[in-house]
Amino acid sequence: MNKPALDRPAKDRPKWTLEQALPVVRYLEEKLAPNYHCALTGSVLFQGTSFNDLDVIIFPKISLHFDREEIRRCLRSADLYPLFSREEVLSGWKKSGSLDQKWVEVWRFGLYHRIDIFIMK
Repeated sequence: MNKPALDRPAKDRPKWTLEQALPVVRYLEEKLAPNYHCALTGSVLFQGTSFNDLDVIIFPKISLHFDREEIRRCLRSADLYPLFSREEVLSGWKKSGSLDQKWVEVWRFGLYHRIDIFIMK
């Protein structure tokens, strides 16, 4: 599958739609093969659109195989670029009073489209 093309969103705000997200998630699934799956979640799945980001969960096909660096290499091979590490995400949450510890990294797809990546064991 070729990398999906996304146009610059209106009003200089990234906006994801379900129609835009599905080819991207399928593309990521292909890039993460053979060791990982990815799943769509969040407002794009539940409401069909988001003005902020696309939420994607990545998890191993076999629980014994898990390597975050391998996942990051796969994401880079899919032309995603890291914006915020887990440490930066946790720091932001802590400043706002959250003690949440899930593994989330923020990546960028293309020039304008943010993807929040939830990595699960």
